[in-house]
Amino acid sequence: MKALAQRLLATVVLSILIAALLSFIPILQQRNEAKSEVAVFQSSIHSKLTEKNLVDYMLSLALKVEMKRVDLQGDQLIVDLSQPKHLQDAMLYKECFLLLKSSFVGLSNIKRVDLLISLANGKRVKIEANQQHLEKDPQMEKLGKRSYQAYLQEMFHWIWIPDNSEGRSGDGTDNLS
Repeated sequence: MKALAQRLLATVVLSILIAALLSFIPILQQRNEAKSEVAVFQSSIHSKLTEKNLVDYMLSLALKVEMKRVDLQGDQLIVDLSQPKHLQDAMLYKECFLLLKSSFVGLSNIKRVDLLISLANGKRVKIEANQQHLEKDPQMEKLGKRSYQAYLQEMFHWIWIPDNSEGRSGDGTDNLS
């Protein structure tokens, strides 16, 4: 009888030990999965923009303006934007500012950004921006009381793309509305 009790006790202890060990498997799996997961929408501060993360980067900006085309050519980012009719000009220029700031300040390898913008009124403008334009404000923090549009016009080169009837080129001093 004593031998049977010992076997029964050994079986119970062994069963408890196996159950305890099995309860650690989900914890170990979660740790392993956490180590192997890669965040798709991660902070891009001082990261490098590549063809592989270009789409994720642009989506992480959550812009309200329509993106028709995005192209990365070495250290140059080219973005073709279209202003939806419901998006006010002030918001359009705020989004352009945020796109330029995140590209120049947040990314280590972008030296030039070209924004081709189709405005809601049918006009088109190209904003050429490069690192040299930011000598006065390298971190793009000196907006002050200026509007985003005024800041962009002061800091970067604007080229009006002519339609069939007229064309303008210059520093962006023309009325955009």
